[in-house]
Amino acid sequence: MPTVFVPPLMQKLTDGKPTVPVQGKSVREVIDNLDHAYPGVKARLVDGFKLKPNISVAVDGEVSPIGMLQRVQEDSEVHFLPAIGGGSQTKPPRAKNSPTPTSPPQDKQVASSQRTRCSALNPALLETVRRASMGIPPPR
Repeated sequence: MPTVFVPPLMQKLTDGKPTVPVQGKSVREVIDNLDHAYPGVKARLVDGFKLKPNISVAVDGEVSPIGMLQRVQEDSEVHFLPAIGGGSQTKPPRAKNSPTPTSPPQDKQVASSQRTRCSALNPALLETVRRASMGIPPPR
């Protein structure tokens, strides 16, 4: 049975449990079954038919690009990760006569290499999130 690691801010919905075993063959089924056992969980994770924009899901150490469609195995670990933001969404003001900035076209190969670099960070991130969900302080 897959194990769900519950984020600390949602543990009040799971009676304080940091991990919960839940049946399901996909992330969608896991969320539905988790919400059946602990009402209110689905409302915190799902918007319509997909994960909320500020939530990512990782299954067995890999952040899923397909979200709720991701398959899970009997021994899978499922982590719901709050988005980690940074930087500013606003553009800095431009001088009146400065040219409009252009960005080079992104091809599939560049996007793929960026995804690969990001995936390499996932195990460390997941370990930090796992430790935090269990109330264990991060290593110094």
